[in-house]
Amino acid sequence: MTYGQHREFLEFGWDQYVALKECAQACGVEFMCTAFDFKSVDFLQRLGVGSYKLASGDLTNTPLLEYIAKLRKPIFLSTGASSLEEVRIAHKVITKYHNQLCLLHTVCTYPAEYEHLHLAVIETMKKEFPDVVIGYSGHDNGILASVVACMLGARVIEKHFTINHSWKGTDHKFSLEPDGLRKQVRDLKRLDLMLGSPEKKVYEAEKNAKVKMGKSLYVKLTLPPGHVLSPEDIAIKSPGGGLEPYSFEQIIGKKLKIGLEEETMILAQHLQ
Repeated sequence: MTYGQHREFLEFGWDQYVALKECAQACGVEFMCTAFDFKSVDFLQRLGVGSYKLASGDLTNTPLLEYIAKLRKPIFLSTGASSLEEVRIAHKVITKYHNQLCLLHTVCTYPAEYEHLHLAVIETMKKEFPDVVIGYSGHDNGILASVVACMLGARVIEKHFTINHSWKGTDHKFSLEPDGLRKQVRDLKRLDLMLGSPEKKVYEAEKNAKVKMGKSLYVKLTLPPGHVLSPEDIAIKSPGGGLEPYSFEQIIGKKLKIGLEEETMILAQHLQ
């Protein structure tokens, strides 16, 4: 008859949590859960969870934060609907005991529209809290935002999951269905491959294309040994592999060591 009764009806008991934990372990997935009060912390501690999740609503609940931090287990703390100063307070309370902390950038709108995500906050949090992990908890539709968050430095991604978007409840409409979650994981795993190395150079995979599509300096006509090169003697064309076009001015006035046939690529060893 009331919302409270509705929530209590939906709550799992000890046996259901044991079953969930056993299922997760059988699938090679760590079982974790959100604690909302001291009693829940004790329940989960007895269950043997390896880490704790804390919702944005408890970011300022420093007594609860400290109670969990004293257990010295990893904590994943959402930071939605909070100021940077409030995050600093929570960070200070927890890191007094350990720094196994992940601060999750979150926006508490359901679903969260793109213009409300403010993913740039991830970079702010990385600078402000370099001693802990920064992540992203997304209430947005789709899989794009999590990939962008990862590019900005998020190292933990939380997404809601459902079997069917049409089910009743606030979260189902913006949660990922099985195929969406597979694509999310696929794209996140692709990201490190795509970012690659920060060094700008000709990569091994490009070398064939550089020759095929690149340009080199060629002689337009057959030229004898000792000929002094002039601009009228030189053509710029594909393929590459010879002197680059940026060498054009440098070879004007140089003598040929050997004669070159028409359309021959000019190489450094051809010149005195």
